[in-house]
Parts: sequence; structure tokens; C-alpha cells
Amino acid sequence: MNNNVEIIKTHLDIVSVVSSYVELKKSGSNHKGLCPFHNEKGASFMVNQNLQIYKCFGCGESGDVISFIQKIEGLDFKSSLKFLSEKYGIKIDLEKDVSENKDKRRLYEINNLALEFFQYILNSHDSGKIAQNYLIKKRNLKPEIIKEFNIGYAPRGWNHLSDFLKKRGFSHDEIISSSLGVSKKNGGVYDKFRGRIIFPYFSLDGKCIGFMGRTIFEEDPKYLNSSETMVFKKGEFLYGLYKSKLELKKNGAILVEGMLDYLKPYQYGLKNLCATSGTALTPKQLELLKRYTDRIYFCFDSDSAGVNAILRGIEISDKYNFEVKILQIPKPYKDLDEYFDSNPVEALNITSSAVEIIDFYLGYLYKKHSLSNASGKNKIISEFKVFYQKISNDVTKNHYLKKLSEDLELDQNVVLNSLQKNIEIPTNYAPKTSENTKETLIGVNFNSKEAFLMSILVKSTIDSSNPIVLELLDESFEDPLLRNLYKKYRSYLINENKGPIDIRQFSNTLEEAESKTLENLALLDIEIDLSSEKKVLEELKNLVSFLNTSYKKRQIKDITTRIKKAEKEKDSNTVKILMEELTQLI
Repeated sequence: MNNNVEIIKTHLDIVSVVSSYVELKKSGSNHKGLCPFHNEKGASFMVNQNLQIYKCFGCGESGDVISFIQKIEGLDFKSSLKFLSEKYGIKIDLEKDVSENKDKRRLYEINNLALEFFQYILNSHDSGKIAQNYLIKKRNLKPEIIKEFNIGYAPRGWNHLSDFLKKRGFSHDEIISSSLGVSKKNGGVYDKFRGRIIFPYFSLDGKCIGFMGRTIFEEDPKYLNSSETMVFKKGEFLYGLYKSKLELKKNGAILVEGMLDYLKPYQYGLKNLCATSGTALTPKQLELLKRYTDRIYFCFDSDSAGVNAILRGIEISDKYNFEVKILQIPKPYKDLDEYFDSNPVEALNITSSAVEIIDFYLGYLYKKHSLSNASGKNKIISEFKVFYQKISNDVTKNHYLKKLSEDLELDQNVVLNSLQKNIEIPTNYAPKTSENTKETLIGVNFNSKEAFLMSILVKSTIDSSNPIVLELLDESFEDPLLRNLYKKYRSYLINENKGPIDIRQFSNTLEEAESKTLENLALLDIEIDLSSEKKVLEELKNLVSFLNTSYKKRQIKDITTRIKKAEKEKDSNTVKILMEELTQLI
């Protein structure tokens, strides 16, 4: 595996890889852009080509080209190596199962061929005009969205696709095992999707893995999915995640039920969504979401099935420690598709009116049970217990105790006693923790002049023989880590290096904490033209003078304090010695 890592790193340039996700601009010895991992207005995401590393000084995310792909694509380490090797054509050994990979390749090939067929029928064949009319005029989808999401059409008839696939070399068994065809009793095969709008399913790395067909002739079933195959597992798939995963990292995930509830908001610019395709939310899907976000907004239909899906999702979400809120579609709209068709400007801001999960659940219970009799109130309190016991914040707990008491018109002590009776905490429950993800940068103040000077030294091409480099006193550094790093830097220049510093070679001589500090210094965005030796030397001269003078002032202050103490203690000998030291400094 280590050999694979070296092969990947040797063949790839981090600036080139990151640039395919982030617009980078040259900034001194770094490249700079907006962080893809959090929302920001000012660019704080830095990439250093010499060290082949990146760091965001806003959210703290950092690493190399492999960890960047792990984070941005939501992949584990081995999968990220495979992703990079396939995307950039780099040969590595991942101990592949040859027979399994051959079967998977055939599935991808037949799916891609079917995708081409469905798109051709929709866009270039007469039988596709009825589907185009449905999508554009009835469902108000723009042609560019239809094209971007590779939507197609399966014509009516029994053998159009299967005959096409056979001519392209696919067998009867392959057509059936890919879930594109259905076996006849007499041994033949017929098309599974007929007279349906086709929504292709894509894996996170952009491979076509299956399809969903929606009838436009009001035939049952209304929606028809691919059966599970070697490359498609329905409970592990979320429609649109392939397109929207980067938006989820920044703004959380809006979970919707159907394709149009995903596509319509996307068309208008709301892109941090994914669709469950009509299935109940599964643990595997939540594990998938957890790669990209800790925030979920449920936006399902307001019918009983939609509410049940939300409640089921909430139950599972708690296990994975998601922050969960509910988006309620205002009346008279029944879903996001209809909401955006009627009022897109208002709909774009739907997350601003998100309801706290507990408020939603209480509202649901108030509709489910009567507020006017004791029986209904008992049922509300009984069902609310499971949520109430999970609240760890005392203020929040008291807020909902007061709210519930007022809504039910009951004494607070009565409600509290009822909520605390027979409360059992589920074994899978873990209280949510609020962790600050912003890195402390191992204790170093990177806004200091010490850090600024060291950043110039490690990034500039100044010759080590220049005396200004060695004029700085070790003691001028207040920060012990920077002081020690400067000592090693100076020693490296004197003993190992002639000419400009080789930052990679120097990094290899350092301890882990020092190496991490060096990386952060190399990634600092400093406003100085490093290509101008004159400007660099002038800046260094000023910084060295400032730091040495500051150190001298600290010495004078310290000696003065010690003299006063010695005078107070009438220690004339110590006073004499300290006065001599002070005279030498002044």
C-alpha cells in the first residue's frame, strides 16, 4: 500500500488535482482559493506546490493530495487511491478480484449503452417527443437540466432496448442480470422499462449503476426501479449525491423523496439536496451522508407516509449524531416541485424557516392526539418522553418543559414528573457534542511577526550566505516552537545547504510538531512579493530589527523589575550586578 501511495504522489501535482474542484490563483509561493469544505467569502484555502500540501486557515482542514480526495469525495483511504489511479490513469496494485471486476465492467458497459439508447430516444427519435413534452411543458424542466442529469426515455414496446443490446454483443443473461430486461417463460427476454421517463442513477465516481422509470401513461407501477445488482444497492444509494456532494459539505443535506423534488430546486440554484427515491432512510444512506455533513434537513411530503419517513429518519439519525431540522412546505403547495414552480424566489430561502426537530415532533403529536382531554394529553407526554430524555442542554430542556406545560395547560411539576417516570435511555444513544472544528494550529500564533518572518524564510529563494538570515537572535523568539524551528533552520543553512533552502529536504529533518508548523508557515498567505529579492531582504531586515529590539526591551523590563525587588530586599550586591547588565543593554 505504501508503494501505491508513493506512486500516486509521484505522478500527481496537488495544484492540478485541487484545481479540478477549486478555482486557485497564484499567491506568492502558494495557490489560493475559496475553501470547498466550508462557506467563506474571503479565500483562506492555501495549496503549496513545493510541499504538495493544502490547508484552510478558516476551518482547519489540511493534508496532502490523497487526504484531499478522501475528504472531498467522501472516500476511505484505499478507495481514494483507486479513485486517483482510475481518474489519472496511474497503474497501481490494489489486489483486485479479477473475475468480480470483469463482471462489474460488463455491468457498467451495458448500463452506459442503455443510457445512450434512452437519451437518443428522448432527444432524437419521434417516439421521444411525448416524453419531451411531459418534461418541459408539464413538469417545467429546462432542457439544460434534462441534459445535465442524462434523463432519457424508454419507448413503448417489448424489445426495443433488448434487441439493441443484443446487437451490441450482450447476452440474454447479461440483459436480465443488469435489470434492463425480464426473462420470458419461453426463455426469451423483454424490456423492463417501457413507456417511461428514465432517470439514471450514478455512483459517487460518476458511473451509471442503474435506472428509475416513471410512467407517463398512468400505468402501474408509477415508479419502477432497477433491481439490485453487483453495482447497485438501493439502500446504499441517494439520488443526486454524485452532483451535490460538495454543496452538502458547505450547507448541509436537504433530504427529499422524489426526483422532481430534487431536480426542480437544483434548476433554480438550491443544490444541497439528495433524494431517497421513495425508500425509507437506511443506516447505510446515513453513513454515506455522514461523509459530507453533520446537518440534515428533512423535506418530505406532509402526508402520513412522509411524516412516518421523517420520524423513522430522525430515529436513525440520532444514532449517527446528526443535527436534524425539518423543512415544512407552506400551504397550498404539496411538495418542493410545486413550491418552486409557483414561488421560486421564496422557495430558495426555505432553509431559513427550518423548524427544530422537537418543535416539529410536538406539532405532530398535537395533531395526532387531542389537547382537550386527559387521555390525549397523557399520550402526548408518553410519546414525547423519548425525545425529552435525549436533551442534554438544561436551558433547552427547561424551554420545552415550559412549552409543553403551557400547550397542555398543565402544571409544570405535573408534566415534569410524568416525563421523568420510567424513562429508559436507549443503548445506542450518545449525546451530541459541540466541537470546534477550527484547528488551534498546535499553539502557534500565526498572526505574529515571528511567524511572518519564518514564513518568509521558508518560502523565499534568498541565498543562505546572506548575513541578514543569521542576524536574528534565538532569544528574540517568544514562541518556543518557532524558536526551536529557527535554530534548526539556521543549523541546516550553515551545515547542510548552500543557496536557497530545499523546504522538502529540511522538513525531513524535523520532529512531527515542527514539521506541522513548517507546513503551516509555508501555507501562510503573506502580502509580499517573494520574487523580488530586494523587497524580501528589506522586509527581513525590518523584522529582524523589530524582534531583536523587542527582545532587548523585554530584557530591560525584566532586569528593572529584578533591581526593584533587590532594592526592596536591600540586596546591594545583586543590585550592583543587575545595574551592570542594564548598562550594557542600554
